[in-house]
Amino acid sequence: MQILYTKPVLRDLSQGSRIAFARQFRTMSQDEVSDILGLTGECKRRIMTKYEKGDRNPKLKRLEEISSMFKVNINSLKEYSFNNLIDVVYIFM
Repeated sequence: MQILYTKPVLRDLSQGSRIAFARQFRTMSQDEVSDILGLTGECKRRIMTKYEKGDRNPKLKRLEEISSMFKVNINSLKEYSFNNLIDVVYIFM
């Protein structure tokens, strides 16, 4: 069985798009991420889908869990605020 790896594409700079990009870069499915995060219920995958579409934003603690699971800096996944100078600099990098 041959597994093909496709390079993930960053659609835009929204928080959901960056979460989806990091997940795809680590070759994980939404179900795997939901299981690792300990999401329960019938529609545990739906929460990850809402995060990635931007319909729902994860809280800081959940975002820390996601960033440590994907082994990326939390600043690369958090929602940017243009009131914070660090975020403005980060978006231009």
